[in-house]
Amino acid sequence: MSELEPLVLRDVDSESLIQWEREISRSGPGTIEDHTFAEWNSTWRPESMQHYLSLGWCFGFRDKQANWLGYFLAQPILFFRGMTQTLWVERVQAREPAVAQSLIELAVRVAKDKRMQKVVFFGLQGYDEVLQQWPTAKNCGEFWEIKATRF
Repeated sequence: MSELEPLVLRDVDSESLIQWEREISRSGPGTIEDHTFAEWNSTWRPESMQHYLSLGWCFGFRDKQANWLGYFLAQPILFFRGMTQTLWVERVQAREPAVAQSLIELAVRVAKDKRMQKVVFFGLQGYDEVLQQWPTAKNCGEFWEIKATRF
């Protein structure tokens, strides 16, 4: 995959990201009602997008036609599992594993740049193979964590 240019996500990206997520969701099995009910509980619902995108810790990639290739929603949290600073990644969505890998690398790089100790990826179904490539990655059940510093 050619070099992806990261974008800092903003509030104006919310609607197009939600639309993309709806397209992905509705391409799976189930009725429109099933998908609507699932959206109410999703990490990409409008309230979640509004919260995360306003913080400035969310990044994404688009192709040359401005279609979404992938993104993550994140925020810093303090004193999680004994660490002073952790980057909490609530959502990762990617069109293909190579984009997911680039998003994970970007999240770890951002955490290192900001001197955070760990990156926690919550609810990452389907990305286990990508995360297992990291030597410091640890599967903690509901989430994965990757060390961003030595300790």
